[in-house]
Amino acid sequence: MLARSGALQRRLSSGSSSKGEWRVFLDLQCAYGQQCYEKQLPMLKGEFGDRFDFKVSLTSLPFHVNAFTAHTAVKVVEDLKGDREKFIATLYKHRDAYINSATEDLSLMEVRTKLARVAVDEGFFDHVGMFVGYLKGDLQDGQGAIDAAWKEHQESIHKHVVESPTHLVNNTTRFEGPESLAWSLDDWKAFLPTK
Repeated sequence: MLARSGALQRRLSSGSSSKGEWRVFLDLQCAYGQQCYEKQLPMLKGEFGDRFDFKVSLTSLPFHVNAFTAHTAVKVVEDLKGDREKFIATLYKHRDAYINSATEDLSLMEVRTKLARVAVDEGFFDHVGMFVGYLKGDLQDGQGAIDAAWKEHQESIHKHVVESPTHLVNNTTRFEGPESLAWSLDDWKAFLPTK
């Protein structure tokens, strides 16, 4: 069990009836981010959802060369279809198709096409070519998706996110990296008040 300091307890307990904010920063190419999204986040929402509003923010770690393109694909689906969370889950399901080792001999256009194929095959979009056009910024609102992904990524830079997952609770307390995936519910409860 992890110990909780009094100062940390006071920062996490706002004393008000409004919910706190729990942001989780994830990289779409990161296996640890996938593990967090699929397993840990549902557990945390189930236990602490009455105390915190959870928000997933995407980032692109510098060694994951296709993460920003995948992030842009999420923004295209979010803007045009409104299915952000479902598409994030879908991209994690197909993560092996666009990780660095699977795409090292592919051009950026070929990576975009792979992501577009996932969007079409999974029913989020109708035409591969049109989805690629949005990813390139060639079609109306395509540049908007790129700009929105960049803005969300910049937010993670300003918050000094360097690992996936990174949990930011009430904008002050950080829990970073794959080590946090090993925490049990009791470990989280030791740091976060339940009442």
